[in-house]
Amino acid sequence: TRPLEHPGLHNDCVFRAPQVAVMTADHPLASAKDLSIGDFDGHRIIASTRSDPAFHYFAELWQRNNVSVKTVLQSPFAGFSINMVSAMSAVTFNNELVARKICARSPGLVMRAVEGVDFKTPFYLACADWQTQSATRQILEDGFRRQAMEQEQGGSDRALS
Repeated sequence: TRPLEHPGLHNDCVFRAPQVAVMTADHPLASAKDLSIGDFDGHRIIASTRSDPAFHYFAELWQRNNVSVKTVLQSPFAGFSINMVSAMSAVTFNNELVARKICARSPGLVMRAVEGVDFKTPFYLACADWQTQSATRQILEDGFRRQAMEQEQGGSDRALS
C-alpha cells in the first residue's frame, strides 16, 4: 500500500480502496443503518501506526469533528487489526479490499461504510524500470484491477459483509 522507493523500480498506483469501519456483529454500531464520524465518539479504536498516512488522517478527522475515541491498540497490519477487533472490543478502520476478505471468512465481523470518511488506501504495483512497458507487467496490473473491481462490485452494499 506504499510505493517501494528504490533506484531502478517503477511504481504505479493501480487501485485506491476506501476505508471502512470493521467491528463485531454485536457491536452497538453494527446495526446502525447509516454511520457518521460522530457515531464513534467514546468508542474504542484500533488505529494504524504513526508511519501510516491513515493514522494522521483519522487523528485530524476526530479532532476536526470534536470526536473523542480511545485508542486501545496500534498496528501497521490491516489483517492483525481486523482480527483483534473482537478481543479488544473495539472498531478499526481499514481498506475495504482487505476488510471484505477477512469479514467474508469471519462470520462474527462486519464492515460498515462511514459517511465523512474519504480516505482511500492506494495499492501500488512495483516493477523494474525495464519492465514498465512489458506484457507481463500489464497482465499483473490488469489482473489486480479486475480482482479489485470484482470484489468491490460483489459488495456494492458496503453496509454488510
